Amino acid sequence: AAAFAQGNSRGAANATVGGKKVSVDYGRPALKGRNLDDLMKQLPPDRMWRAGENQVTTLTTEGDIMVGGKKVPAGKYSLYVHAPATGDWSIAINSDQGVAL
Repeated sequence: AAAFAQGNSRGAANATVGGKKVSVDYGRPALKGRNLDDLMKQLPPDRMWRAGENQVTTLTTEGDIMVGGKKVPAGKYSLYVHAPATGDWSIAINSDQGVAL
């Protein structure tokens, strides 16, 4: 049963960009009885969110891609979300896989 539950908590999205494979492996977020406001209050002071249940979300790309107007070279990256108390959220792409920012 644990393996079944773990299998349901992960997901992947795949695409081809410029003839190169791009994939995102992520943990499906779950509120687990909390409301979103309570969950957001648990963010650290820098408001960086791992954006994946149980392990960090990863981006893997076989070729260079553009994300938000910035070049991301081919490779594997950890994704984090910067969720400020006010204003727009943004994605942080970290080349040190699994390392918190």
